[in-house]
Amino acid sequence: MINTNLRGAYLCAREAIAQFLKQGGGMIINVSSVHEIIPRPKYVSYAISKGGMENLTKTLALEYARQNIRVNAIGPGATDTRINSWSEEEQQKTAETIPMGRVGMPEEMASGSSVSGVRGSGLRNGANPVY
Repeated sequence: MINTNLRGAYLCAREAIAQFLKQGGGMIINVSSVHEIIPRPKYVSYAISKGGMENLTKTLALEYARQNIRVNAIGPGATDTRINSWSEEEQQKTAETIPMGRVGMPEEMASGSSVSGVRGSGLRNGANPVY
């Protein structure tokens, strides 16, 4: 889990940054999770990998901002996808913990990543909205 989620993101960022330095800038959008800040029993390796992702994102954002490289992340929460095979009761229980009272839809998570990557949001750097 840590190799895939955290080390994989680090290695991809390292290669992207090398290219971005040559071309005069660029942007990275990491995909984290709400579990970077909200712990969940029996998810320790996942939570550690995503917590590390938060620090990776913020540190790279600080290190490379002056080279016109922005690094942001999105932190999706409970989302209605095939990977989440909830019973109706489980989905309702989860929805009760979310301020909007429902789980998110994939389109809403995609919208969050597009906002992070919009070229007009040039000062957005090191940000990680959690949905």
